[in-house]
Amino acid sequence: MQRSDNAAEAYPTPWQDIRLCLVIVGAGAFSGFNIAKLAPALRLIGAEFGLSLSQLGLLASMLSLITVCFGLLIGILVPGFGAKRMLIFALIAGLMGSAVAAFGGTTTSLFAGRIIEGFALIATMIVGPALLGQHTNPKRRGVIMGFWGGFMPFGNASALLFAPIFLASGYWQSLWYAGMSAGILLLGLVWFIVPSEKTRLHLQADTQSVKQAIFMPAIGVAGLIFGVHALVYQTLLQFLPLFMVEDGGVNASLAAYIGGCFCLINFAGNVFAGRLLDKQISPFLILSATYLLAGGFISIITLIQGQFVLLLLVLLMIGFLTGAAPSILFYLVSKGAPTPRQIPVFMAWMLQIQGLGMLLGPSVISRVVDMSQSWVFGFYLIAGICSLVPVLSHILRHIYGSSQG
Repeated sequence: MQRSDNAAEAYPTPWQDIRLCLVIVGAGAFSGFNIAKLAPALRLIGAEFGLSLSQLGLLASMLSLITVCFGLLIGILVPGFGAKRMLIFALIAGLMGSAVAAFGGTTTSLFAGRIIEGFALIATMIVGPALLGQHTNPKRRGVIMGFWGGFMPFGNASALLFAPIFLASGYWQSLWYAGMSAGILLLGLVWFIVPSEKTRLHLQADTQSVKQAIFMPAIGVAGLIFGVHALVYQTLLQFLPLFMVEDGGVNASLAAYIGGCFCLINFAGNVFAGRLLDKQISPFLILSATYLLAGGFISIITLIQGQFVLLLLVLLMIGFLTGAAPSILFYLVSKGAPTPRQIPVFMAWMLQIQGLGMLLGPSVISRVVDMSQSWVFGFYLIAGICSLVPVLSHILRHIYGSSQG
């Protein structure tokens, strides 16, 4: 539905906003499912292909390779290609990547499948906010971006919570098949519910918006904050089940359920941050406070081994606190775009920068753990990286203040 500044009745109804938001968040959750499904299957995949922890960390990071290399290229094509068409294309790519990995039967196909799923991830992350920005009421933007920011943990939680059921067969491919089934359903929902483009398909690149995004310091700093968040969240997501089994003394099924709860509470953090934005709480204050607290909690994880209840509470608190960043950053960038058509390009530049965090996080942290033969140094490194968010948030607040002044 097109927005009109002169006609209030042109805005969507609350039900239309809710329906569209659920479908687009669901499409994003499919990519979130694809990311997280690797974590509970690491032991099975490692045993089948003979991969070390460092190699598994590289496999976990491969999903973000497309983001780092081609995020901006995808973003500049969206205005001409069409946001809905790109979302459909992303869902199809996600299905293809899962199929390549599940049916390939080789290490090469496993890595290739993750790279293809990486395209689906970045394309969905770019067009999701664009579609919501174009077709929802701006008065509900804070809450809507709060829910959108939760697409990742919601999809992650789905993979982790259902993993014990599908992996009970002893075949990691079962979880891939389950994700593909959900992806086909979401493809149909997107086709029928998301508003179609009113323009023809053309592949003209929006180079002017690219220049504007690259030379806008606020987008760059937002990308760095998102990169820190991605490094912290994705590393915890990928290795939390493995850590709980090796050092936490729990079985693989319980570890997967704990990971799922971690993601669900992270989703709650996304929504709560959206509510805080609607109440006019400073987004920069939220970013700084949540990551200062999260870093403190991460640093004590290894000190409370053997105290299961306390460890669980700390992990859930970390999940909740780290949920604030995506909602706030999506909100700031979508609000800062001069026109809705420029949102994909601005998002793409921010996400291309944050892709470095996704790429480096699991591989670097797993390397540190491998070399030290201890999770302690890995968690201390993650905690130290958290302290970068308050610094970057202060810089971002200064940039926004200067631009408004």
